[in-house]
Amino acid sequence: MTFPAEYQALKSGLWVRALLRQAASRNETGMVLRKGDEDAGAIIVVLTDRHGRLAALQERRQGWKRHDFTPLPPEGGSETAAGADAALQERRLTEQRLATWLERQSNTDPDLWVVELELEDASQPLETTLSPRRATM
Repeated sequence: MTFPAEYQALKSGLWVRALLRQAASRNETGMVLRKGDEDAGAIIVVLTDRHGRLAALQERRQGWKRHDFTPLPPEGGSETAAGADAALQERRLTEQRLATWLERQSNTDPDLWVVELELEDASQPLETTLSPRRATM
């Protein structure tokens, strides 16, 4: 018996645990922020780094879609106290935008998984190397 392609996918929980193991093997930190349906929940991977960059990879049928939430650098740089305060404020606003977006996604899909990875550089295109969960035919 052959199942249609939309049913040929790794279970979400198994895929998330594999992702976290891969991250740990590269000395990256990862954690589950929201646990969804173990079998078929959709997955969002939040990417962060020490430089304040934020992005989210949203699972799609054809692969991963990147959503950038990285704040713009403050005018005048962050060398001054005012620049550092502006950078911190912008980071907080960016984190709030991400939290609001994740809330909307989880309201739309109660089975959603949200996983966070802290990388060396969140601006790198991780979505091109992330293994797909669904079979491609």
